Amino acid sequence: MSVFRNLVSVPAAAGVALIGLVSGCGGGAHPVAATGVEPTPDVTSRPAQPSVVPSAAGSTRGNPSAPASSAPSTPGSTPTPARTYPQYVQGTKQAPVDVTLQSTCTTKGGSQVLTVSAPAGFYLSADAQYSDQNDGRKYGGYYVGKIPASGSYRLPWLVSPKAPMGKVTVWIAVEGGHPTETAFRQPTFVVAKSC
Repeated sequence: MSVFRNLVSVPAAAGVALIGLVSGCGGGAHPVAATGVEPTPDVTSRPAQPSVVPSAAGSTRGNPSAPASSAPSTPGSTPTPARTYPQYVQGTKQAPVDVTLQSTCTTKGGSQVLTVSAPAGFYLSADAQYSDQNDGRKYGGYYVGKIPASGSYRLPWLVSPKAPMGKVTVWIAVEGGHPTETAFRQPTFVVAKSC
């Protein structure tokens, strides 16, 4: 989901207001990242906040599955740490959210199932980003709505036969409650020739 793509720090109050865009997202409006800025670590270990703006023209976003550094590694050098993403909006309470994918690997035309457990009535946005930067609206794995009364939402889909092989990141945002609770998750799976 594009709300997580490229992250910048914004004041906490603005972050709370911006996450509201996720919950109001539907139809043609889909949140996308405003800039291509990498998240910066915070010495207090609090996560950065996503900055989002609505877009009705689909999404053009950076590659979150790309390595954090494209510089070649040299013997004796320290490897670049893997990119990390915030797990909730700073200034909000972290929502209790668990996510699972049925499979770590699937094939073109194969099936996948995302299960999200979260408080009933919270807003949920899920969007699979494939290795060619296209998302779940094109290849499967897209949902915007609410967590049902059971507290568990199950999103099954068939991966398009036209989907590219490679890593798929499912961007998930959950928001609701009083005071506001938020959570972000980024489970991954691979589309391969065979699994």
